[in-house]
Amino acid sequence: MKTEKTIAVFLLTFVSLLTNISCSSFSLQCANCYLSDAYQDKKALELLRAVVNGDSQKIAKLVKEGASPNHLEEGKVPILIWAICANSLDGFEALLIAGADPNLGGTGYGKGNGEGFGNGMFKKRQGIRIAGSSSIKSGWSAMVFASAFQNSDFLKLAIQYGGELNSFKGDSGSFPLLVASEYGQLENIKILIKAGADINAHDEKYNYLTAPILSIGIFARYDIAIWLLENGYNYNLESLAYAAESRMVNKEIQPEKEKLIKMFEARGVKFPDPKGKIAGEVKRRKIPEEDIMDIVYGKKSVLDYPELKQGNN
Repeated sequence: MKTEKTIAVFLLTFVSLLTNISCSSFSLQCANCYLSDAYQDKKALELLRAVVNGDSQKIAKLVKEGASPNHLEEGKVPILIWAICANSLDGFEALLIAGADPNLGGTGYGKGNGEGFGNGMFKKRQGIRIAGSSSIKSGWSAMVFASAFQNSDFLKLAIQYGGELNSFKGDSGSFPLLVASEYGQLENIKILIKAGADINAHDEKYNYLTAPILSIGIFARYDIAIWLLENGYNYNLESLAYAAESRMVNKEIQPEKEKLIKMFEARGVKFPDPKGKIAGEVKRRKIPEEDIMDIVYGKKSVLDYPELKQGNN
């Protein structure tokens, strides 16, 4: 009888605990870490749970009692980043109000949850779906991480509370604009530019990595490159033009590629790229002069011309 009573009390206690913890907490992962292992510090872990659950009152109370909204440990990410992984906008905002720094970066990295992360148009076009997964690089801040998400409210709040628009974050070096472009988030790009981000931002180590080149290279988002060009982008145009030429596209995206190439032609850029694949194939194959630009535009392929010139057999 005593044993049954003990089991009953245990079950009631367990059920009570369940009601106080969000169901998502059990499976929530961020930067290759589960919620229960996020931090060693107990106060920080309690604050994190409140953030994940969007409990603004508890967040304010815990910070007042000494929990740090900017708590960070080696190999971990800031609490703000966990809020994005959990898709907890209320928790994100409450933590910012409590003093969290949207520019703080950690040393944690890896995969995790993240609804709408990198949900670019390319994936919709190809019928590929991502089930709420994300990937964060070492050194990224919440400001940079938010730039990759479809829900622009995270980015808007990060900017509102002091997010640096042109901050170079992470071991690999990432500006918010470059991350937004890499993950196909046009709305975030527009928000960043309107707020004052440098439209010509580029990786300082690999200066060919620019917003339009990243948008073309990852998601074949020629529409993003077109928007950037129409709104003042003018850095290293020749590199961008030849990157646009070299990217293969399907029939759906081809008109956008052609539009972008023609924008470069109007600016005096000559095609094809003399060092590119198309120019090389023009030397090898019997391709009529009038068909060359159709190949550049993506309307035709060099493979449509199997006959080789003499001496190229």
